[in-house]
Amino acid sequence: MDNSGHEQNNIRMQGIMQKKGGMRWQKRYFILYQNGTKPAQLTYFKDENIGEARASLELTRDAKVDRLSGKQFGFQVIIKGRALKVATENADERDEWMKHLRDCIADAVSQTIVHFSGTDWCIDPKYKLLRKVGSGAYGFVVAADDLSTKKQVAIKKVANAFDDLVDAKRILREVCLMRQFNHPNVVKLYDIMEPKSIDDFEDLYILTELMSTDLQKILYSKTKLSDEQLQYLLYQLLAGMNYVNSAGVLHRDLKPSNLLIDIQTCNLQICDFGLARGTQSQINKTDLSEDAPTSSATEKQNKQDNNSSLHASTENKEAEQEYTEYVVTRWYRAPEIMLGFHAYDQAIDMWSIGCIFGEMLLHQPVFPGSDYIHQLKLIVKLLGRPTKDELWFVSNLNAMNFMLQLPEYKAQDLSLKFPKAPPSALDLLSSMLIFNPKKRISLHAAMEHKFVEEFREQELEQDAGFHVKMDDVENLILTKRNLQKMLYAEVRAFRDFPSVAGASSKQQDTEMMID
Repeated sequence: MDNSGHEQNNIRMQGIMQKKGGMRWQKRYFILYQNGTKPAQLTYFKDENIGEARASLELTRDAKVDRLSGKQFGFQVIIKGRALKVATENADERDEWMKHLRDCIADAVSQTIVHFSGTDWCIDPKYKLLRKVGSGAYGFVVAADDLSTKKQVAIKKVANAFDDLVDAKRILREVCLMRQFNHPNVVKLYDIMEPKSIDDFEDLYILTELMSTDLQKILYSKTKLSDEQLQYLLYQLLAGMNYVNSAGVLHRDLKPSNLLIDIQTCNLQICDFGLARGTQSQINKTDLSEDAPTSSATEKQNKQDNNSSLHASTENKEAEQEYTEYVVTRWYRAPEIMLGFHAYDQAIDMWSIGCIFGEMLLHQPVFPGSDYIHQLKLIVKLLGRPTKDELWFVSNLNAMNFMLQLPEYKAQDLSLKFPKAPPSALDLLSSMLIFNPKKRISLHAAMEHKFVEEFREQELEQDAGFHVKMDDVENLILTKRNLQKMLYAEVRAFRDFPSVAGASSKQQDTEMMID
């Protein structure tokens, strides 16, 4: 048989498969061949008599091979958003074709395995690993040089990312949001390593811009923030959260350790969106309590633990916009959450910002409660006991009785607790730390406050201009395969649209109609 110029020893596989063209499936003859170090080619012909090739596809690093649902023994080769859909005579033949195709693509991906800090890293060779910079519940982070751009990046390796399904869902949520966000004060994806296939997807490598440290480390170091640095950091936090909230997202876990800082430029980036949620009916009612601790041990505050391990419960909530109370490290948790209000909104993030702002002024946590009751008592002692009208959001009779039976504390003069803070700082702080969420200052009003006015930049105050839709993430049935598929789709979406804010991962593959 004449193989139309393809040397026999370069052919990886050949044979007849059905190919979809328009509405029809037709038999075609396929040859997969690879010449030296060049990318492999998948060529198909009208029949096994070869003749003139109908089309030839180059299997570059962006090509993917996946099974095709709805067609027995079917699979598809996806290249730059276009799909070649084929089917074999049996499962063994399909699996053999898929293996050879994936092997060819793996050769093109050119990821190398580097042994670093006691583990293997499968990364693009353009990244040179430098040093370990952190670790947590999901893995650890190293600093690296991007040799192609001369930039430094942080690479987080999440080994066996799908072993814990709840943790995997949080990672999926974070990747989904980071991929869509595009604001100087919000962490975004720099790169993400692409696995060979869904079947090979176990470890995850997430790359972001390398930042020097975080706010928690700065606050409890020998380095003290100047007044101007404090103002600038607070303004950036407000601007970043304005962008996030305007995209219809609540962060729900704001705290100093989730604010990354570049000590050279004083730039701030908000990170860790694993507990974030959409604000418009995007909550799976059977999944609202995935953040709930399963033991009293997880309820204890550990100031040094930046990656508290939280686990799932099966409690159901009824309302469209009801969310779980187990969000935000307790010291930064809004009172309405602790009192059982589930239809909360952006005001919970503003309360957390107020707690962080106060900690920056005081150099210690403002409300370091040891449990819910202690936390609420600390808040009431500083801000005064709220009236029954101000507790409009409390529907639980026991919670209401607890609040009204507290001593009738009057609001303290904040200058006594924060003696070194200027009046404008205390004015802004007092408008953030208001028990009634409806009366808390908005992000726009906070950015206009005189305490931060000299640092305002119009471009940082722009709204996102889109609303993140996360229904598919929140409604996902938690199985390893489902999580692998969706996270794989996010990786692919980033590869196809690396810098498009608000881009959806649901990119429809166009069939290759050539025939």
